Amino acid sequence: MAFLARHGSDVLVPAAAMDGKVSVPSNYRGKILHQLMRAGLLESTRGRTGGFRLARPASRIRLEDVVAPFEPRTENTCMLGRARCQDAHPCCSAHVRWRELRRTRDEFLRDTTVADVAS
Repeated sequence: MAFLARHGSDVLVPAAAMDGKVSVPSNYRGKILHQLMRAGLLESTRGRTGGFRLARPASRIRLEDVVAPFEPRTENTCMLGRARCQDAHPCCSAHVRWRELRRTRDEFLRDTTVADVAS
């Protein structure tokens, strides 16, 4: 997303242009780009002059939006996967520290945009 943001929201960037510039293997890149398109974060055009671009300005795309299609929500969950261990009633020794780390991470993702990391 940062790579595409550096090209501007009106420029179509071919997937092949990402080779060697983005540290994502090409076999995964297509799947990632597809997920980001399904999430409404990217647009694409097929054909010889086609490529990918951001669906809206980078300053209006939060990292939270970028991460969301790839991971389940961790809100109110136990890092050990215990269903009964919740924020209201923690039952594992790591839960309180995990909750604070999760809050810090979520705040960072919510408050940081693609434009912030692209610059």
